[in-house]
Amino acid sequence: ALRPVADHFRGEDFLVYYADNLTNADLGCLWRDHEAADASVTVGLLWMADPADRGIVGIDTQGRIDRWLEKPAPHQIFDDYLINGGIYAMRPEVLDAIPSSGAPDFAHDVLPRLLAEGHRLYGHRLQGQLFSTDTPERYQATLRAVESGAFSLP
Repeated sequence: ALRPVADHFRGEDFLVYYADNLTNADLGCLWRDHEAADASVTVGLLWMADPADRGIVGIDTQGRIDRWLEKPAPHQIFDDYLINGGIYAMRPEVLDAIPSSGAPDFAHDVLPRLLAEGHRLYGHRLQGQLFSTDTPERYQATLRAVESGAFSLP
């Protein structure tokens, strides 16, 4: 989705937010961490008890991402994982890593490649809640949280 509009993002860092997410986290904190780290990409991360069907990452003591597995098998899940929240602060040159053909997935294709190539990918632990609505079950869980008041925007 970014490739066709890439020219609009040349010259300044930008934020990518998956449209099927709902969060009350302060994204300004993520942005400030991105600028302070001088990162190519800063990824919003959080912990969830069940990482099934999600991307997981590992970070070092400085917050730099050192492992990335998209939808890992159960035996691939490492103890100190965090979940990819689908929220990214990015430098414009990251757009050059998006293949011009096909339908590349950011979390499956682009970000792991950037990590393997030595780009500076950092993690920012999101403070707040994040709900995905990417499956009917998750959509219903999000609705229940909103309707019950368990989730609210600041």
